[in-house]
Amino acid sequence: MPSRLVLTSSTAAGLIALFWLYSKIVTPLVSPPEIEVPYGQSPFAGIRDEPGAPPRNRSQAEKYLPHVPWAADAKLQLHDGQTTFFAEEWETTESDKAVRLWPFAMIWFSENSDPEEKPITIVADSAIIRFAEKFDSSNPNPGRPIGGQFLRRVRIDGPDGLAVVGRNFLFEEAAMHIHSENALQFAYGKHRGRATGVNIKLRPAAEEEETSDLAVDGVESLRLLRDVTMDLVFEDDDDDDDTVYLHVTSRGSFRYDLENGSATFEDSVRVIRPTSPEFKDSLDCDLLTLIFQTEEEEEAEQANETVADGSNLVAQDDERIDGAPRDLLRVIAEGHAVILGSQENNLVARARHFVYDRPYRRARLTENVKVIHSGSRVACPELTISHDEDGHIDRAWCKGPGTLNHYSQESEQQVLESSWTNLLRTYPDPANADLRVIELNENAIVRQREQQSRLQADLIKLWVRETEDDQSDHSEADDGDLDLRKMLASGNVVAASPGFSGHTPRLEVWFEQRPQRPPETQQGQPPGSPNSPAGPSNSQSTATANADSDSRSDRPMLVEADWIQVNMLQFDGESEPVLDQLRANGHVRAESPGEGEDPPLEFTGNRFELQSKGTNDQVVGLFGTPALILNGQIQLEGPEIHLDRASNRAWMIGVGALQLPVERDLEGNPLSEPDILDVRWTEQMDFNGASASFFGDVRAFLRDGEDRMRCHEMTVSLSEPISFIESDSSDQNVEVQSIDCKEGVTFHSSLFENNDLIGIRKAAFWEFSLNQQTGETRGRGPGWIIFWERDQGRPSAFAPTAVVKANQPRQSDKSEWNYTRIDFVGDANGNVNDGHMTFHNRVYVVHGPVKGPNDTIDPDNLGENAGSMKSDVLQLTRQELPESDETYVELLASGNAKLEGQTFHARSDQIKYDESSMLFILRSLGNREATIWRQLEVGAQHQRSDAKSIHFNPSQNRMELHGATGVDGFQ
Repeated sequence: MPSRLVLTSSTAAGLIALFWLYSKIVTPLVSPPEIEVPYGQSPFAGIRDEPGAPPRNRSQAEKYLPHVPWAADAKLQLHDGQTTFFAEEWETTESDKAVRLWPFAMIWFSENSDPEEKPITIVADSAIIRFAEKFDSSNPNPGRPIGGQFLRRVRIDGPDGLAVVGRNFLFEEAAMHIHSENALQFAYGKHRGRATGVNIKLRPAAEEEETSDLAVDGVESLRLLRDVTMDLVFEDDDDDDDTVYLHVTSRGSFRYDLENGSATFEDSVRVIRPTSPEFKDSLDCDLLTLIFQTEEEEEAEQANETVADGSNLVAQDDERIDGAPRDLLRVIAEGHAVILGSQENNLVARARHFVYDRPYRRARLTENVKVIHSGSRVACPELTISHDEDGHIDRAWCKGPGTLNHYSQESEQQVLESSWTNLLRTYPDPANADLRVIELNENAIVRQREQQSRLQADLIKLWVRETEDDQSDHSEADDGDLDLRKMLASGNVVAASPGFSGHTPRLEVWFEQRPQRPPETQQGQPPGSPNSPAGPSNSQSTATANADSDSRSDRPMLVEADWIQVNMLQFDGESEPVLDQLRANGHVRAESPGEGEDPPLEFTGNRFELQSKGTNDQVVGLFGTPALILNGQIQLEGPEIHLDRASNRAWMIGVGALQLPVERDLEGNPLSEPDILDVRWTEQMDFNGASASFFGDVRAFLRDGEDRMRCHEMTVSLSEPISFIESDSSDQNVEVQSIDCKEGVTFHSSLFENNDLIGIRKAAFWEFSLNQQTGETRGRGPGWIIFWERDQGRPSAFAPTAVVKANQPRQSDKSEWNYTRIDFVGDANGNVNDGHMTFHNRVYVVHGPVKGPNDTIDPDNLGENAGSMKSDVLQLTRQELPESDETYVELLASGNAKLEGQTFHARSDQIKYDESSMLFILRSLGNREATIWRQLEVGAQHQRSDAKSIHFNPSQNRMELHGATGVDGFQ
C-alpha cells in the first residue's frame, strides 16, 4: 500500500484556497482599516469676502454665515418668506425684474423644516436674481425669486454637512435645479469630493398657489457631471470599528438622490479602500450604486417592519445583524467587467454584477464570475458570501457549474483542478466551532495532474481547522498550508492516485496532526498472530519481502466497497500526509497489481482493514463469509485473514482454506500436468512466506479429489518464499518442499495409467512428514498402509502351484486386484523416490488377491491365495525389472518374523521376499533355527522343516533347506 492515499495536503490546500478567496472578495467594503484616513481642511475655508454694512437680519447672518464677515453688516438685506438675501452692491436688469447683487449671500429655510435644522446658504462673488415681480430695492420683500445666476466663486452649504464650492451656478425655478459646468468641491457629512459640473435637483414647494416665498421645498438630488473624485465615510454610531473609508473616482457622473437614499457613479468607476499603510483594496466597474437607509425605512425597522430593499438577497428566515450600520445599506457594481482587487491578499475577482448588502453582511457576484487569489483561480456563474459580526467569512455559495484551479506560485504549473455542476459552499461546522466545511455538490471532481490523482463524487466535503491567520483581516497571502482534518465524498465516489484507487458510495478521510515522524523500528511478530511453528525465520522472510518491495508495480491498489474510511497522519515539516489506516466495509473487493503480466493480488470480503507504519510495514485484516485472497492460483479463504507485510506473514482465525498450484502429488510423485493443492482446516492458519501451518481437522487434497491427506496439525513448506502482499514474478517456480502432519494423519491416493485406475493407497500415522524435493518420509505409529494394485498377471506369492492348478477359478471369478495391508506401532521411515520404506515395532502385513479396489482380506480368516507376515521390523523396497518399466517388491522382515499362508506357516529371525522370483527366504541367527509348516494340498497334514535357511516358493511348491536340522514326515 502507498504512503499517500486519495488526496495529499497539496490537494486539500488547493480546495481550501477557495475559502480564502471568499474571505477576501468583499473585504474592501466591510472591514475597517487600522489607519486613520487623513482629511485636509475644509475646501471652503479659503473663501473670504469684503465686509459690509450691518443688516436687519444680523442674528441669522452671524449664526448661519459666520464665514461671510460682511453679511452681518450688508448694505442690502432682502427677506422673502423663507429666504433672506444679503449684498453690498446691486443694479437692476431686464425691465427691473432682475437684479445683479455683489457680493452676494443668501439664507433659505425649506418649508416645514425643523427650526433647529441648518438652512441652505449660498455665497457668491455676485448673483443675478430674477423675481416674479418688478424689483424695488426699497421694498424689503421683493417677491418670489424664479431664477438666477451665482457668478464666479460660489459656496453652497446645507444641513448634515452639505457643501458645494464652485463657480458660476445657474438657478431656474421652472427647471427646479441649480446647475454649473465648472470644477467644484463637494461635501456631505463626512464625505468629501470634487468634480467638474454639478446639477442640484430641487424639490418644489407643496403649495401651488402663488406666494412670495421661494417655490422650493428642499434638495431632491445632487449630480456631479464628470471626473468625480470622492472620499466617503460610512460608520456605525454604535461601533467605531465598523467604519468604512472609500476613495471613489469616475470619469462619468455621480448622482445622489436624497429622496430614495441612493448614490450612483458612472463610467470607469474605481473604488479604493485602504487596508493598511502599505496595501489597499479596490473595485472597478462601469456603474456603482450606493443605497442608503431612508428615515422611513429606519422608522419601519425600529417598528420591526420588513425592509423591502433587502428582500432579494436575504432569505425569509434571516435576521438583520444587531448593531449593523444604519447609513449604507447596499453597494451595487455593474458593468462589462466588475473587478475587485486586494493587494494585501493578492486577490482579483471579476464579474458583471456585484451586490453587497451591508446590514446582512452579504455579497453576491453574478454573471461570468472569475476569482484569482494567489495561485488559485475560480470560475462560476454566481458567488455569494456572508460575514459574521467581526467581518470574517461565515458562509459562501458558488452557485451553478464552476471550476477551481490551483497553480504553483514558484513554477506557475497547475497543481490542482476541481469542478462541480451545482454548488460549492463553505460554512462553519455546526458540531465543532473550530472547523469549517467546504462542500462541492453534483459531479464534483478534484484532480492533481502532477500527482496523477483524481477524486470524483456527487458530493465532496472538506473539514478544515481555522487558524488565527484565517480570522485576521490583515493576514499574509495564502502560502498553501492547510490544517485539513476530514474529507467526505459520497455518491458514486471514484478515487484514483498512483498508490490507491477506489470506487464506493461513501469515502471518509481523516487527518491527524503529529509533531514529527517516529523513527523506523525493527518489526517483530505481528500483534495478535498465533505462535509460528518450525519454519524459516521471520528475519529471512522479512528480508525477502522488503527486497521484493523495491520492484513492486507502480499501478495503484484498487478498493471497492460500500464504505471506505482512511486515516492520514500529517507530520510537522512535511508537505504530504502519510497513510495510517484504511477500513472498507460491505461488498469489499480490493486488488494490488502484479508485476508485468502477473495477475493482481485480489481481496474479497465484507470488511477490509489496513494498518500502516511505513512503506514496507503494513498489517492487513480481511473479514467475510468467507474472506478471500487470491494471488494468481494461490488462494486463501476464511472468515478472518490477517497479513503483515513487514514480516511477510499471514494468519487466519477459524475455518479456512488454502489453494496453491503443485506439480507433484501428496506422495511427491511428479504429476502429468500441474494440479491445485487444496488445504482446509477448522481452527487457524499461520503462514510466514516460506511455510504454512494449519490447525484443527486439517484436510489436504488435490483438486480431482483422488489424493487426500487429513490430520489435526499440518505444516507445508515451500521451495521458494512467496508473498501475499505483492504478486510474485511469473517466472518464479514455487513448489511444495515438505509436508509435516501431526495427530491422526490419514492418506488416500490413486494411481492412473491412460486414465485407467491402476492403484490405490491409503495410510494412517500418528505423525508423518514428506520432503517432496528429496522424497524422504518419516512417520510415527501406530499406523497402517493399504495398497490396492491392479493384477499384472503374476501368481500370488502365497498360492501353491498345485492349488492353482487343482482349483483354478472360472474366468468370471478371477481376481483383478492385489491387496496389501501393513500395520505397525513404531516409526515408518523411507524415501518415495528410492522406493524403500522401513516399519518398526509389531509390523503386520496381509497380502492377497481381491476382486476390486476397496475390497479387504480378513487377517483372522485368510482366504485362498492370501497370506500374512509379522515381524519387529519390515523393510519394503520397490525395484525395477531390467529393460522393463515394470517394478517388483522386495520385503525383509526382521525380528520374530512369521509367515502364514492358506497351506503353510513359518517363523525365523528374518524373512526375505523377492516378488520377481516369487521366493521367500527364511534365515535364523545364532543357534536359532528357521521353521516352516506346510501342506502339499489344502486340508492335508502339515510337514515341519527346521534349518538355518529355508528357500520357499509357494507358487511352484518348491522348498530348499540349508543347514537342515530336522524334517518331519507327513502325518
